[in-house]
Amino acid sequence: MSPLHRLTRRLTLTLALGLPAVASAQDVPLINPPPAGRNAERVAGVTAEEMAAYEAALARFRERSTEFSGDARAIVDQIEREERAELDFAYGPLLTELEVEQRRLRDESIRRFEAFLVRYPSTEYSATVMFRLADLYFDVAGEDYLREMDERTALEDRLTMEQRFELPPPPAKDLSRSIALYRRILAEYPNFEYTDGTLYMLGYCYGETSTDIEMDAEELSKGYYEQLVTRFPESRLAIDGNFALGMYHFDNYNVKLALEHFRKVTERADKEHALYDRGMYMLAWSQYRLSDYEGAFDTFTRLLDFSLEYYKESGKDSNMKPDALEYLAISMIDVAKNSESFSDPNWRKYSTDPLMSSGQLLAATGYGLNPAGPIQVFDLWFNKVGRREYEVEVIKTLAAKLEEASYAEDAIATYEYIQQKWPTDPENPDFQYRISQLYISGVAVRDDAAADAALAKLGEMYNDDSAWAAANRNNPDALAKAQAYQEQSLYSVATGLHARAQQTGSVADYSMAADRYREYLNKFPFANQYYQTQFYLAEALFSSERFEEAIVEYDALLKVPGEEWTEAAQVRIFVSWFNLLNQRYGDLQKLPPDAVVERTEETKSGEQRNIYMLSDLHKEFIKSADAMKTASFKNETWETARKENLSVYYYLPAQIYIVHGHHEEGRKRMEEVITLYRRTIEASYAANYIVTSYIAEGDLENVAKYSAYYRMMTDLGADERTGAAALAETFGNIEADAQFKLAMKLKEVDPLKAAKAFEDYLVQYPKAPDVNLKSALYNAANQYEIGGKADTANELFERFINKYPKDELSPPLYFRIATNYASVLELNKSVEYYERLYKNFPTSPDAPAALYMAGFLRTGLGDHKGAAQNFMTYVEKLPPQPDSEAVYWLAGQQWQLVGDKEALSFYRRYLQRFPDSSPDHVMEAYHFIAKYYERTGDKRAAEQAWKDITTNYARLAAKGTLGPKARNIGAEAAFRDMQVAYNNFIKVSYPKKDEDLIKYLLEDKPKEFAAITQMELALITTYQDFEYSSAALYISGATFIAWADMFYKAPAPPEIAADEDLLAAYREELDKLGRPAEDKGISRLQANLQKSKDEKRASVWIDKTIAMLNDRDPLNYPLEKAEVRGQSTASVLPTAGPLDMPVPEPVVTPATPAPAPTTPAPGTP
Repeated sequence: MSPLHRLTRRLTLTLALGLPAVASAQDVPLINPPPAGRNAERVAGVTAEEMAAYEAALARFRERSTEFSGDARAIVDQIEREERAELDFAYGPLLTELEVEQRRLRDESIRRFEAFLVRYPSTEYSATVMFRLADLYFDVAGEDYLREMDERTALEDRLTMEQRFELPPPPAKDLSRSIALYRRILAEYPNFEYTDGTLYMLGYCYGETSTDIEMDAEELSKGYYEQLVTRFPESRLAIDGNFALGMYHFDNYNVKLALEHFRKVTERADKEHALYDRGMYMLAWSQYRLSDYEGAFDTFTRLLDFSLEYYKESGKDSNMKPDALEYLAISMIDVAKNSESFSDPNWRKYSTDPLMSSGQLLAATGYGLNPAGPIQVFDLWFNKVGRREYEVEVIKTLAAKLEEASYAEDAIATYEYIQQKWPTDPENPDFQYRISQLYISGVAVRDDAAADAALAKLGEMYNDDSAWAAANRNNPDALAKAQAYQEQSLYSVATGLHARAQQTGSVADYSMAADRYREYLNKFPFANQYYQTQFYLAEALFSSERFEEAIVEYDALLKVPGEEWTEAAQVRIFVSWFNLLNQRYGDLQKLPPDAVVERTEETKSGEQRNIYMLSDLHKEFIKSADAMKTASFKNETWETARKENLSVYYYLPAQIYIVHGHHEEGRKRMEEVITLYRRTIEASYAANYIVTSYIAEGDLENVAKYSAYYRMMTDLGADERTGAAALAETFGNIEADAQFKLAMKLKEVDPLKAAKAFEDYLVQYPKAPDVNLKSALYNAANQYEIGGKADTANELFERFINKYPKDELSPPLYFRIATNYASVLELNKSVEYYERLYKNFPTSPDAPAALYMAGFLRTGLGDHKGAAQNFMTYVEKLPPQPDSEAVYWLAGQQWQLVGDKEALSFYRRYLQRFPDSSPDHVMEAYHFIAKYYERTGDKRAAEQAWKDITTNYARLAAKGTLGPKARNIGAEAAFRDMQVAYNNFIKVSYPKKDEDLIKYLLEDKPKEFAAITQMELALITTYQDFEYSSAALYISGATFIAWADMFYKAPAPPEIAADEDLLAAYREELDKLGRPAEDKGISRLQANLQKSKDEKRASVWIDKTIAMLNDRDPLNYPLEKAEVRGQSTASVLPTAGPLDMPVPEPVVTPATPAPAPTTPAPGTP
């Protein structure tokens, strides 16, 4: 993260100076607008203080709108309180005196009634006295109960919660004395004229008796009421009895029975009866509970009709009217919701009583079995029974109940219906406001746009110029409320847009909020919260990046002293200028693209440096930053934050001067930052700018000087998380970099001084960036080499590759060092560096040559295995090279020196990798395998190897010309068969009979001889190999001579051997037969010698030929002297005579392997 980015991020996060609830897409602090009603929960980051502030503002709205009516009510209330106080002062003591007197008279009456009953227990007046006395007992019991409850309450107030649990059960009303008298009356006076009253009071008293006192009190109460309504159905008290029985059954879920009792109440009570409207309400409620919607609708409507009539007579509504309105509305909702099932063709399959009842009601209205909304149900019913004056109250209640039941869409539609049908109703502004609230918190998916539209519509429909306002001109309360809603709606729309903008972070949304704030201020210039709203306007302009407009508003707020936002406005002005700079020019650490050159100056490095003019915008920003340095805020939080950011106000103008090239002014300001706020991050940036300004001027001396100076400041930037140590390291790196550049300059002047400077750099700055240390080490070595100090250069180069073994500069150094070690016969070191080059840089162009040279040097060190492995790696690990096969073959020669098994494994790998590349090497590989198996006694494997030689010779010969080695090996394989045939030929077994002997010598042996002759011809013509051609001629000559000897040595038959003359004649005849064969043999042997002379070559077979001729003609073919005898294939014809050599043995002496080369193979580096 760049210093400027970190700085600006910190600036945007901290310059709020304690402003609450920051939320901005640009990370710029924003004071949240106070939420207006529905916006409270969707304004991000709203604090309790802001909510309280808004509620206070809303209270001022309402207070202002109801100012006159409020004052009037206050006056009336005051007058009423004064009159009450006068009456209480005048009549309070009198009333207390009357209450005391009343209790005294009651107690006296009780005493007298009790005395009467003692004296006259059974007179005709006794029942009446009992009835009166029971009534007085009832009053006393009530008073006692109230007194005891007051005492209980007072006691509980003095006790802790734990102590209250230890109290006895609360007091119960004790009506036992009254009950006893009433029961006595029934028992003793069955024809008492007030028996109905007695039964009623017994029912009532048992109803008031706790089950702790009388377990069956409720049933006893019901029994007496039933006696009352049965025995005295026409009694006025029967109406009360029926109501009490209805309530009993209703509470015990026997609604059908309760309905009958409530119906009797409504049938027998006149409209003046206290229970008439209550009975009618309970009847309707029972009908509702039984899903008799049509009956409930009708009864609720009759109750409302009664209430309207009662109101016209008395000026008061029935007490049951609110409940009737509520449950009529609830019933309408039930019918509407039940009717939704009619859209399903199969609704009868799951039909219920409520569904059937809803269908009956709709059918009764003529609508049919179709889905109907709440408004439709409302209209259908009143169209059926006739429109009513109070139906607007019904539908208002319907809307409220829909809202309570969370049927937001239906509630919205109902509120809209009310406004359409009763457009001048005083409550219409309230209903439109409720619509806006339902879009926020009622609908399934919050719809802020619809809510805002509803509020906007409220302002349009109920403004001061609307028809509604004209109709309600005599209703100041309604007008005041409408105006408050209008102001609130416009304000709420603005704050809603502002809140939404805070959620979306959209610049466009902030801009819309700003436009609405401006509209509000223009329309309500005397609003109580005008300046606060102007601040929100400025904030919205700020967040919508309309900074110039925002500055105008903030500047106006500065003229309103004493307000909280005045100080915030000053901060925002600074941030606005800052954002304008960023908006127009981008990053402050970059020179504006349209900057104009003010002047040019030459730097110490001889280059030209431009100084640029500051734009008016930059000047304004610097002016605002300088103002923030000297400002003083009353708000402690903001003042603390301002002081914490003073380094920013000093730093940013300095940065602008530096970036524009005004280094002197910039450095002066940067030094102020360092002097005043050394521990801040800005101080560390300031130090960096000072150093970099000297770098820009090419002043390396000052770069090094100030870098060292700031490096020694242990507390510079210490408040930053990186700490002063890290900063010191940074300046140490800058200082080192300057010294490095000074050393680089010396390269152009004196290479040895440059080398020394680079070495000094390595010593003084061991923690410098590794890339610089590496470069310094390489440059030091290179400069020593240029300066003629090769030994020192080599030492440093070796140090370089040891420290940076895989650096891109290392490959040529490895090769150079290895070559140098080889030149002074430090072969082990040479091998080490050659191999390190390959290991570290296997793809280097020098890798093949290095690997080959390492292998070659290992042969000289006698490390045959290591050499072989290097040669194999040369081929197996590196890309194909022109001499890959030749180098690979060298590995075989080294493996032979290691061991036969290792060599055997290698030659098999060789044949797999190079089956055709070098025919001579291929044949040699097969030849080694064959000889290996012969040496190890594996005849079968050896025989197969010789066959492989013959097969592959034919394969390779078909592809092209073969070399002499290949032909020699192929001829050797072919010669083996010829030698076997010869060995078989010389095995002689003379028959005993004359005729068999003649056939054996003249027929059988010639056939064998003919086969040998054919082999001879094939070998010579096919392989054209001198050694085995001479061997074939030798075998051919030896065969003739052996045949001749067979004649010479043939045994004579016994009858001839016994006669000397016959024996001599027999021998002469055999000699005649053998002599031609001997001559042919000698001729073949002489031809072999002649071939040797012609080609000036010799072989062991020539030696054998001379030996055989010497055996036949010692005079003409003397043997050569022993000291000049050869042991291997010769390239020059020997000068001595033939060797004294016996007849060839069956096994051919193997050819001696070619010696390993002691110089690099051709084509290798």
